[in-house]
Amino acid sequence: WNDPRIFKVSFTDVLAMDQYRQAGEKIEPALAGHLVVVGSLGTGSNISDVGATPLAHETYLVSLHWNVANSLLMGRFIRPPSMALELGLIVLMGLFAGWVTWTVRPVLSTLLIAAALGGFTWLAASLFVQHRIWLPLVSPLGGGLLLTHLAMVTCRVVVERREQRRVRSLFSKVVAPDVVRELLAQPSIHLGGSLRPVTVMFADVRGFTRMTDEQERQARERIRLAGAEGPEAERILADHAARTLDSVNEVLAAVADRVKEFGGTLDKYIGDCVMAFWGAPVTRDNQAAACVRAAIEAQRTLARINERRHAANEAIRRANAERAAKGEPPEPLQPELSLGIGIHSGVAVVGLMGSENHILNYTVFGREVNLASRLEGVAERDWIVISEATFRRLEEEDPALARRCEPLPPATVKGIAGKVAVYRVRWNQEPDDTPPAGT
Repeated sequence: WNDPRIFKVSFTDVLAMDQYRQAGEKIEPALAGHLVVVGSLGTGSNISDVGATPLAHETYLVSLHWNVANSLLMGRFIRPPSMALELGLIVLMGLFAGWVTWTVRPVLSTLLIAAALGGFTWLAASLFVQHRIWLPLVSPLGGGLLLTHLAMVTCRVVVERREQRRVRSLFSKVVAPDVVRELLAQPSIHLGGSLRPVTVMFADVRGFTRMTDEQERQARERIRLAGAEGPEAERILADHAARTLDSVNEVLAAVADRVKEFGGTLDKYIGDCVMAFWGAPVTRDNQAAACVRAAIEAQRTLARINERRHAANEAIRRANAERAAKGEPPEPLQPELSLGIGIHSGVAVVGLMGSENHILNYTVFGREVNLASRLEGVAERDWIVISEATFRRLEEEDPALARRCEPLPPATVKGIAGKVAVYRVRWNQEPDDTPPAGT
């Protein structure tokens, strides 16, 4: 109504022009050939014709008439979309929101959804202003884009939390806590079977069978000297069995701690043997060096355990001499154990093996694993034996550590054709220069 292109004439002027015309005066027809709309622009309570329109809260409603007339004359009509197009927009927005939310990280996906919302709104406004094409906003953006995004975010949170709980339950006891956190921070976690470059370690407690036989002999000797029978004899045997198990568990736990300390994955206990590997689930560039250093620290830890047990055994021997003088049965000695360790590097299958309903284990298997197990059999007491492949990786990852390896005569191992080049890692002849885990 305040558009300068619109010519306005008041009722007073129209009536005055009519009176002049009736009086015989010649009046120039100012409105001839124009569309004339009659309405009230007054502000009085009895003549006001003001109401809300999409343009403003208070608009002279006579403008509705000339707006309709203008559309008829110019042929510029608002063209709404067909039902098929509206449904297509809803489906398209829903598919876009679902794909973005499920495949892109949450923060970035929310930004992309916001950008899509703004872009579609700008497109709808431009089409309406330029071509009078009306695109719906509420159903495609509200129903297709936003609701799908919110639903998928909720679903993704539920699924990811369930997967994180599953990963924690699988790995919290076999890898270090920082490895679990690093694994959970990855965009995607693949635990299915896959070929991965790994370094595998087998650490076997040497003398375990001899130790159990000796412990049983000592137990039966104690039963004989004490004249024990029935429940008392069973108690003595159970006590010696518990001591044996505790002695081995202390060694196995020490090896497992060193595996975790140096970023490895504890695979399983096979009797008195520890199996571990590096390179999965988190990839490491220095996996061979980390594995060998873990083996070195395991040997050094066992050496300290044996020193403590040796000192304790000296005290037990002195006490047993006094007990023998009194005719009492001797106390058992603490076993001093040793480790034989075999290490090999290669490509193997890594993944979950077993059943969700029974036992599920994240493990590694294949020819390279078998070779590592065979090298453990080659290792003598207190030895660390590595393969040619591991030695070559050490030369790249840690030359100083590679210089501590000495070649051994090629070994013949079961299941492997030909001789196998092997090296022994010297761990007890040099100062303790093993760096902290993670370096």
